[in-house]
Amino acid sequence: MKTTQIQLSEVPSVGGTTQMEKVIRSLPEVKDVKVEPEARRVTVVHESGDEMKLVAAVRAIGMPCEIIPDDAEVLAPPVPRMDAGSDMGSLCLLSISASWIALLWLGWWLLFTAHPASIVHSSTGAVASATERVYFIGFTLFTLGNGDFVPTGRTLAGGDGAGLIERPLFVTLSITYLTPVLSATMDKRQLAAVIHDLGVTPTEIVANSWDGEGFDDLMSQLSLSIGPKLHLHAERHLAYPVLHYFHSRDPEHLALAEPRQPG
Repeated sequence: MKTTQIQLSEVPSVGGTTQMEKVIRSLPEVKDVKVEPEARRVTVVHESGDEMKLVAAVRAIGMPCEIIPDDAEVLAPPVPRMDAGSDMGSLCLLSISASWIALLWLGWWLLFTAHPASIVHSSTGAVASATERVYFIGFTLFTLGNGDFVPTGRTLAGGDGAGLIERPLFVTLSITYLTPVLSATMDKRQLAAVIHDLGVTPTEIVANSWDGEGFDDLMSQLSLSIGPKLHLHAERHLAYPVLHYFHSRDPEHLALAEPRQPG
């Protein structure tokens, strides 16, 4: 008698579990079957040494799988990624943009605060308080202002004009940064989906790519399509570290979620 453990690529449904157990038990050499859906593991006690027949039976019902070697460590089922993790990249981008605005706001506030009478009320001539300077700088950076406060002195008035010029420059800089990051994120998801289509595990990729004579189709995809995209993906991670924080709720897009660091 021989015991074989099969690792499933995904957690089967209730109906899939029943069908899988029924198909495996239909094999004449099978004596006992134990399906552990949450662990994605099937344990089969059988007489024959032909383990690939068991794998073929499971794959025949549309469930990718592979044999667990006898000396392999049985791993606990993977912990599903929290949905919050999939929003981390977007939160990072928002944080970066918010920090740019905050630092720009702070810089202008420090400039006008260095001269106590730098900003005054337009109607009374009273010196603006620290809070009113924050209000004035916000209006200057994001609107044309409402005229409640005005800067004093030619130099400070020039700084006010520079703040108006900075507004379109800041918008251009943000778009220039955000657009390639979002484009790289979509390309990353596309590449992950392409790799997932080849197979869920390395063993499955090899099995699916075998054409009876060799792996010509797989080698063609690696050299012409996947290889160059992987190199581009690696370079983008260096250029835009924020890509590390973009994850997906869809398992087929997780292949490139956490690139390995060289050992």
